[in-house]
Amino acid sequence: MSCRLCKALAALSVALWLTGAAGTNAACRQALALGLDVSGSVDEGEYQLQLRGLAAAVGREEGRARRRRRPDAPVRRWGGEGSGQDEQRGRSEWTDITSPARRE
Repeated sequence: MSCRLCKALAALSVALWLTGAAGTNAACRQALALGLDVSGSVDEGEYQLQLRGLAAAVGREEGRARRRRRPDAPVRRWGGEGSGQDEQRGRSEWTDITSPARRE
């Protein structure tokens, strides 16, 4: 993922969080914004590599248990993709991770 796109996705996630798009006003202890690069320079193999990397990063049971540890102050997750500074979109709503049944 290009450094420019990383900065754009980070700015988008902060803007969404600051404007209340991160969900309800309930407390959360961490907001986790996951982004994929879908620019023209990314081929199918690189896209699949990003998906597998994200799945490996968040899929370990030890980490999943930690994210669910405090349902009163949950980790809030959001996923999006972008291909440039002005070309981003959310792929999911902000979601509180509170139980094993909740998709992470």
